[in-house]
Amino acid sequence: MKFSKICVVCFFHLVMISVGSLFSQQIDQLLLSRIEHCVFEVVLEKPKEGKLEYAKKLPYENLPYKVRNDKYIPVGTAFALPSGKLISAAHLFSLEKQSITNKIFIRDRKKQIFPIKNVYFYDDSKDYIIFDAQGFTIEEQFNTNSNYVLNEIVYTVGNALGDGIILREGLLTSTTLESQNGSWEWLRFSAPASPGNSGGPLLNKNGEVIGIIVMKSANENLNYALPISYALSQEEPMAILHKRIKYSIALFNNYVSNSYYDFSTQLPLPIDELRSLLQKDYERWMKDHFSLLKQEWEGKTFPFTKGSSSIIHSINNIEFPSIIAQRQDGGWALFGASSISNSDIESGGVVRYGTIGALTFSHFIKPSSISFDTILGNSKIFMDLLLQGIPFYREMGGESVSITSMGKADSFSNFDDSFGRRWIVGQWTMDYVDMKLLVYALPVPDGFICFMRFDSIDNIDNNYVYDFQFMCDFICFCYQGTFSQWKEFLTLGDKLPSILKDVVFNYNKGEIEFGKDNFLFKNSFSGIVWSNDSAMTLCFSYDPIYNDDNKMAGVSWVPRATILNDNEIIPSKIEIKKMLAPLEGAPDSYVRLYNQVIHSIYPYDGHTISGATFLQKYFVLNPSDNKTDNRLLLATITHYHPEHKEIIATIDRELKDGFMVGVTTKEKESLIANTKSDLDSNSNTSSDSALTHESSTANDNSSSSELELPVLDDELKLTPSTLDPNAPLPNQEIRPWQSY
Repeated sequence: MKFSKICVVCFFHLVMISVGSLFSQQIDQLLLSRIEHCVFEVVLEKPKEGKLEYAKKLPYENLPYKVRNDKYIPVGTAFALPSGKLISAAHLFSLEKQSITNKIFIRDRKKQIFPIKNVYFYDDSKDYIIFDAQGFTIEEQFNTNSNYVLNEIVYTVGNALGDGIILREGLLTSTTLESQNGSWEWLRFSAPASPGNSGGPLLNKNGEVIGIIVMKSANENLNYALPISYALSQEEPMAILHKRIKYSIALFNNYVSNSYYDFSTQLPLPIDELRSLLQKDYERWMKDHFSLLKQEWEGKTFPFTKGSSSIIHSINNIEFPSIIAQRQDGGWALFGASSISNSDIESGGVVRYGTIGALTFSHFIKPSSISFDTILGNSKIFMDLLLQGIPFYREMGGESVSITSMGKADSFSNFDDSFGRRWIVGQWTMDYVDMKLLVYALPVPDGFICFMRFDSIDNIDNNYVYDFQFMCDFICFCYQGTFSQWKEFLTLGDKLPSILKDVVFNYNKGEIEFGKDNFLFKNSFSGIVWSNDSAMTLCFSYDPIYNDDNKMAGVSWVPRATILNDNEIIPSKIEIKKMLAPLEGAPDSYVRLYNQVIHSIYPYDGHTISGATFLQKYFVLNPSDNKTDNRLLLATITHYHPEHKEIIATIDRELKDGFMVGVTTKEKESLIANTKSDLDSNSNTSSDSALTHESSTANDNSSSSELELPVLDDELKLTPSTLDPNAPLPNQEIRPWQSY
């Protein structure tokens, strides 16, 4: 049941039946007695709390006395039928949805509690349920009337606002067809109906039931009831579910899938058995439905659509996690958070967080005093640390109380995405409301990158668990940390992404060795001293994968740049970027940059550039010894002292002499010779992309009359005027996200 939607009712309490003097004059005492004996509260057992911890004692004293002391939560109304059974609104029960409380009762005027026993009819579309209750005997019942007269007086009876059974007057104003295909009519009436009235009877002026109150208008005092004739005309006891499922996912701009879920089974069944049956089938259908949606999306996302070429040719030097998603024009681009908050936590830890669309993203720098093994081995510690930085509150009696612990996770498991990255998946259910937090976290050298969603249990279990698995492949970030953080990180074994397993990492004074296979970095520097406080950033991007017909079949996730900083008093920084040879459809700006590098055009001519506080030099290193790896290695050396030119020269020479074991200058010269002519001919051509089958030029982010989502800057702004040693790698300016 949608406990989260009705939990506000808990701020009210039940009182005895209250019928105004005006109504007493119009309705005889027999009917008043019948209301008293035939209308009941639908209540839930209060959930047992104790799992969550708070920054201070919860202010229960701010709640009304009866709310504090009632063991049950009133959610709606039920009433007796001539058959001797009870009827109410199906949405109060929502048996197909998960809830922290599954115990539903009726409560009579004497405050006696009776658990629901068997269900005889259940229809979520028409919104009614017929049931009986254990140990309950109906003393009286209403008469019903399938006929109704418009513009006559009607009365609503129900547990309005959870504050007791009351009766209110209005007119039966009209009927209206149900919205999908007009299969039945709703009654519309002006008599007041409040939360808690759902499931109660709508009476005509003679005190006969003509409808079941099911919903109210959001903006007007026109409320809705199902004619009682529909509920009583069903001959065969059945449970019938018919839902319109509108499915959307954050990656797509304005994408909505409309489908219908249908299920039926014979009744009667015990309520717990029926609940289990409905939940299992609904979960099965949602899982199958998402599999069909994934098939529908094949070939319609990155890397097969407009904008993909720009992403493939970029290098993701992104400290805060970002996501590849669809722009308003249908192309795909990289999006970041509109704003990022920073919170210091214990032992030097930091939690940085921001929102992208409806999701919260975080870069969680773990405390130095707590190991990866400790955090990964205890879900409570993980979430307690995260809560030190990202605030969650519980509202009670007008106060917001900070949640400091959610306890151990309901589940703490692993999920491997398509690129071999092993995500930690945690789910925490609140102990006081039908809400759940879903977190996907990936270990990185300095802590974790995370994305998460706080939503109803039903939305998490039947929507976001599938969405997040699909979205993992579209999350972009870099691996960064001090050398000591890297050493601990690389001991995580099966928690590491497949590409970083068995990586070699050694350093001693000026010597350093890092990597494996075709991204091995091994060198010795006389002018640099590496230490535990030195830092390394590993930046990733995407390489196309081609099938036998030379058509792109997908992408692999590969390291594209390494940044080393010795973090000395006068620091030196080395950046080595693998520049992908421009593919067909590469952005013009990238082709121009690559042409500039390959032809040694300033500032890539090997000369040292002097700034006010630094020296900087760009030059091309040897290409990889892998003959199929068609890349140039662009090195950038930065030294933060404008007069130490000899250090720049020394690093230059030592980097060229020792980098990439087994690579020769001849291979570099051969690659340059083979690519110069291609670049000369391509630099002035259009960007009709074989990758995307659509135009993908440097003007992808041109403005339009509609609200345009900001996109990754397509210009590679690496010119003498922007040679800032602290600037991010080319093509990494991520503009603020705007919601879909």
